[in-house]
Amino acid sequence: MAHFYGKLYGKGKETSVSTRTGTPNSGMSAEVMGWKGRIEVHIHNCLDQDYYTVYLLNHPDQPEFSKCIASGVLDTTPKEEIVNA
Repeated sequence: MAHFYGKLYGKGKETSVSTRTGTPNSGMSAEVMGWKGRIEVHIHNCLDQDYYTVYLLNHPDQPEFSKCIASGVLDTTPKEEIVNA
């Protein structure tokens, strides 16, 4: 069973043009590009915790540019509410 799973959406009648999987060791990356730039998303596992990093990058025809715009723990599990007694 895959640890990571991704879908690619775009123009067309199909909801998913392509899917990919990744393991805790391989992680998973995706790149989406427009005319003036691109976004790369990387997810990986370290010590049984999943992490993500999002980069804003140049279009290949533009001068080199790279900026990390987001990173953190990939976890939306609800946390227990702390009740003050």
